Amino acid sequence: MKNAKSKKAKQSHQPDLVVNCEALREGSEPVSIAFEIELTAKNRGETASILRSFKEDETRYAQIVWVVQSEDVRKHIKEEDQGIGMIETGRMKALPLLGVDGEPFTAPPGGCNLRRSMNAAPA
Repeated sequence: MKNAKSKKAKQSHQPDLVVNCEALREGSEPVSIAFEIELTAKNRGETASILRSFKEDETRYAQIVWVVQSEDVRKHIKEEDQGIGMIETGRMKALPLLGVDGEPFTAPPGGCNLRRSMNAAPA
């Protein structure tokens, strides 16, 4: 029994962000939303493994939203979802990462260093 439990734990994937709506749950169906943020495509198979993990665990997240920086990353996710069916069932969406101006987000020259940005003095 211990092996089955550790195998299940290994399959679980922690999303980048969760909108926890469990206080609104009225029945057994999940209501929280998981977010994955992808600036670059993962290795082949890695995305599919994450998708399978979300598909197998239907008790924690009602919706999975994959926020992507480019059309290439969105295509990669769609390809990895072939045969898994998260997009097809409507349980997952792949949406573009947009800046505050509504335009596609692009990192500033030199990259996006969140630590540096968070420590910077307000303009």
